[in-house]
Amino acid sequence: MTQKIIRMALLWALAVLALPLQAQGFPNKPIRLMLGYSPGGGIDVLSRAFAQRFGDALGQQIVFDNKPGASGAIAADLLTKSAPDGYTLFITETGYLVFSQLTPNTPDPLKAFQPVAPIMALPLLIAVPADSPAKNTRELIAMLKADPGKYSFGIPGIGTMHHLGFELFMQLTGINAVHIAYKGSPAIMPDLIGGRLAIGLLSTTAAAGPEKSGKLRVIATMTAQRTPMSPDWAALGEILPKFEATPRIFFVAPVGAPQAVVERLNEAARAALAKPDLKEIFEKGGAIPATATPEELRQQIAEDYKRWGEVAKKVGVSSTN
Repeated sequence: MTQKIIRMALLWALAVLALPLQAQGFPNKPIRLMLGYSPGGGIDVLSRAFAQRFGDALGQQIVFDNKPGASGAIAADLLTKSAPDGYTLFITETGYLVFSQLTPNTPDPLKAFQPVAPIMALPLLIAVPADSPAKNTRELIAMLKADPGKYSFGIPGIGTMHHLGFELFMQLTGINAVHIAYKGSPAIMPDLIGGRLAIGLLSTTAAAGPEKSGKLRVIATMTAQRTPMSPDWAALGEILPKFEATPRIFFVAPVGAPQAVVERLNEAARAALAKPDLKEIFEKGGAIPATATPEELRQQIAEDYKRWGEVAKKVGVSSTN
């Protein structure tokens, strides 16, 4: 019995010692970092800036791979079919947590993903064509109330925070408009600027340039308060107290990824986000850097999954509407 106990103790000790060793040689080849949105959008631009510095922190090349479509579900599916070794990662956001609940045969983020690290929070906003009669939130509400169902709002996918945030806004104000789902924010822009779309739900990054050049008008950010990066833009919270629909952007590995590898990736993410030049890029892009341990991120994901899943059900959002 004593020998058996000794053998078990030795095996346990070897297993514990082996955990750090899993990360010692990691990474020894390029890492694939997938994003479920098209190139050129707000999340894409900022995620690419992060990826460059993330690779520097790891001492390895990051292969940035856009896999747009189905609110990130295409990239999520590819992730679940990848080896859980830390060499395939997926940048996703709060909207996918909801989309996965609305769509059959979509990877469950609570079961299929290993949380690694947050990257940023990215405030969203409501924009209209430059010649729109609506110049502020109250005028937009009045315009939509005057002609229920006449106007359309563009979103970068069903179940995204852009979608849910505006659906909640409509419910709280008693207005009605029809959504049009695009494949990413860049696809929304031509129709919005050209006046073929009445309302666009965009990231602050995507809207900043066109707004500055007078090609569109920002009505309000979908935040409780004005953002420090854009204090001239009104917030929906000024009309609807405590209104907040800001997605978290974070990245995950396939479930089963070694804990030591996850910790190494988390440390590299923190190092990347601490770079002054990245902080400056995020500030200009309207993003707020975010850090947390893998376990803290797991808790955040679970909370957002529940909260926004309930909102989706309450406002009647589904994968077919």
